[in-house]
Amino acid sequence: MSNFPDNQNFCIGIDVGSSSLKAGLVDVEGKIWAQRQVSISHESPSKLQHQIAQIVHDLRSADRKSQVKAIGIGLPALVSRKKTSVSISPGLPYLNGIELKSCMESLLGLRSCWKTTLK
Repeated sequence: MSNFPDNQNFCIGIDVGSSSLKAGLVDVEGKIWAQRQVSISHESPSKLQHQIAQIVHDLRSADRKSQVKAIGIGLPALVSRKKTSVSISPGLPYLNGIELKSCMESLLGLRSCWKTTLK
C-alpha cells in the first residue's frame, strides 16, 4: 500500500497472538495503509517488547510525513482492571504479572491502549 496522504494522523493496531505479531498503520477512517507480520520469539518479556517496538518503528518509517498518535494492542490474556499489566496469559505465560503498558509507552514514546483478545 502506498500514496500516503500528506500530514495524516495515524494509529498503529497490534495483534499479539501466540505465534505472531500482526500490525497495521490505520488512519482515522479505519483505512489500513501498511501492514507487517512477524513470528514471536518466546525468549522473554523484554524480547517481545523489542519485537513490538521494531514492528512499530517499521510502520512509522512507512511514511515520515505522517504522525502516529497512539498504539492499540490486543493480547491473548486477561489484562488488569487498570489495563496496565497482564494478569494471566495462557498462550504467553511469561507475560503473567508483567507491567506492559508503562514499559511499552516508555520504549515507544506513544500512548497505548490494551485489550484482551480472549473470548
